[in-house]
Amino acid sequence: MNEKQQSLHDRHSQPSANGLSHRIAVGMANRFILKPSRNALEASGQSRRLITVASHSRSTEQAIELYWIRVEGGESVQALACEANAKAFQPEQFDSPQLLILKFPGTAGRAERSTLFPASLTPAQTAEVWTWNPPGYGASTGRAQLSQMVPAGVEFVRAVQRLRANDNTRVWICGNSLGSAIGLGVAAQIRVDGLVLRNPPPLVEIVRSRDAWWNCHRGGRYVAQGIPKEMDARVSAQQVDAATLFIESEADTLVLPRFQAMIRSSHRGPQKRIVLRGAEHNSAIPETYREELRQCMAWLWNQNAKRNE
Repeated sequence: MNEKQQSLHDRHSQPSANGLSHRIAVGMANRFILKPSRNALEASGQSRRLITVASHSRSTEQAIELYWIRVEGGESVQALACEANAKAFQPEQFDSPQLLILKFPGTAGRAERSTLFPASLTPAQTAEVWTWNPPGYGASTGRAQLSQMVPAGVEFVRAVQRLRANDNTRVWICGNSLGSAIGLGVAAQIRVDGLVLRNPPPLVEIVRSRDAWWNCHRGGRYVAQGIPKEMDARVSAQQVDAATLFIESEADTLVLPRFQAMIRSSHRGPQKRIVLRGAEHNSAIPETYREELRQCMAWLWNQNAKRNE
């Protein structure tokens, strides 16, 4: 283990604080980082699926709400059908896709708002985009807790793989902001063929950097103790060798570019980077980047062939 790896390891190797102080830190981290919502949202152009997975917080099962889109020749199958038929679609009506994209939205994101991105920009003739509502979001059962994000994410990916993938299906993880940290944690445990990550946050460093005079310059460090190691994207990135496309918002004031660079430097696999000039954290990707994105998706697609040689 080199000096850099030892430093990352040491952050989670201190004696565990199992008492009240640690529980408070965990609660504060959940409260400050996660922004769950359960209000009903319109999910135009997508089909809904509810799956049951194992619960890691108790000896019961939990329901995960998913929304999915089938893409053929770059267009949504649901969009080509009338709304009534689209809502009745079942994935079993279709053959397994060439590409399966599992999406993890950001801290306040919801699966109902998911889009075709990046399926319509890939070389795949058939693709499916599956987006989850994590525990505590939408109709997914359970509580919104950082400690449950990666374990539930692993179950989500495995369940959709069993349902929709065959031996020829390539599997990508697509994450936005906090979803990138979850996606990296999942990819550290499950082999995937590629990742597309936008504004990935090293949560520990970001939370620690929030120290200021009003919290006696210690509040951020205290809250950081409540972040589980599975959500430490720098540690996870060291265990991921799948090719990754990093999309960086140049003017991001929430996950500063210098923080995003920490994830890229920790990542073990091949990588490419697109910088969205002048874009903020939640800015839409400008249409002017479409061709560059298409080229990078082709690169990511071709990396799987090299990996299997």
